[in-house]
Amino acid sequence: MRLVQGIGIFNIVIGLIALLAPVKFYLTATSLFTPAVSPPFTMGAIKTATFFLILPGVVLVVNGAALIVLGMKLQKVPEMKAFTEAGDYIGEVKGVEVEEGKVEKIQVGEEPEPEVYEKEQVAAVDDVVLVREEEAPPRITRHEIVGKEVYSEAGDYYGKVDSVTLDEEGNLLEFLVTRGGSQRVIPSSDILTRGTVILVRAY
Repeated sequence: MRLVQGIGIFNIVIGLIALLAPVKFYLTATSLFTPAVSPPFTMGAIKTATFFLILPGVVLVVNGAALIVLGMKLQKVPEMKAFTEAGDYIGEVKGVEVEEGKVEKIQVGEEPEPEVYEKEQVAAVDDVVLVREEEAPPRITRHEIVGKEVYSEAGDYYGKVDSVTLDEEGNLLEFLVTRGGSQRVIPSSDILTRGTVILVRAY
């Protein structure tokens, strides 16, 4: 994981160095404008050229920052758990294979027969790892939702279901999620899947 962060830092350094060229170009070009001299180009042209010259440096810096964040998240791998999109617990994440700053494979479970999931099977990596599945979740009922942990589709932990609101026919309308001192009400239409945990649309 340190390798990922190292690549990120390298990208940021190269990006900052790349930003020096357009800055120098801008300062040099604008210095040509004096009361006695009028260059064969306008200030607008200088600004446009500077903008396009500065883009590669900005991209490198942003990409480097993203790699550093990814590396920080991957450092928490030994503490991460894997769930299906339906919210069913799979196991603890034991290893991650990274190539060019991108997650390629995730190993879940203990040896000698751990489950290995390719990047196409991984829906999200954040507070937890979400693994895609094909089966549709069963119908939601009241007793199956209260007290369960709630995560966004991006893997962010929202809290636990504290209470629910039902319509006159007993159908779930919305539910209250509590995490520490914060609360949020989530409509039932935002539920994507449910199982051991509940997966909802990201806010």
